Amino acid sequence: MTIRYYMKGKELMYKVAEAKSSSFDKQSSKDNKNLIMVVDDESLIRDVTKTILETFGYRVLTVSNGLDAIELYKAKKDEVKIILTDLNMPVMDGITMIKSILNFDSQARFIINSGLLSSISNSDLLELNVVSLLQKPFSAESLLKKINEIF
Repeated sequence: MTIRYYMKGKELMYKVAEAKSSSFDKQSSKDNKNLIMVVDDESLIRDVTKTILETFGYRVLTVSNGLDAIELYKAKKDEVKIILTDLNMPVMDGITMIKSILNFDSQARFIINSGLLSSISNSDLLELNVVSLLQKPFSAESLLKKINEIF
């Protein structure tokens, strides 16, 4: 399956991993219904990520900044299994959001999805309950592989 998005006259295509991929089992994901929150200020990234995850059976919430993510997480924290977040966003950045969420839910888990991964140290990652890193730009297959490793 190929997902096509158009942005400023350019076509962006994401090829979604097939069930026969050794890194991802489509059938098992259709049964799990885990809820993932996607936090990114770029609407295209949010939309593509949501489409990919929903195609493989995940439920998805999306927000555009850290402040909105905190409010939504407070309302849905018993359901959200993982937060996939960018680092650089307006209103509130990803690191500040993560620290704020950990203040009221120390069990929250995060995947950082950013083009600036080298700016974070390993000790920071452990302190912030970051279970995985996903370098932007990412492929559908790499996203699904990271998610599947967690579940």
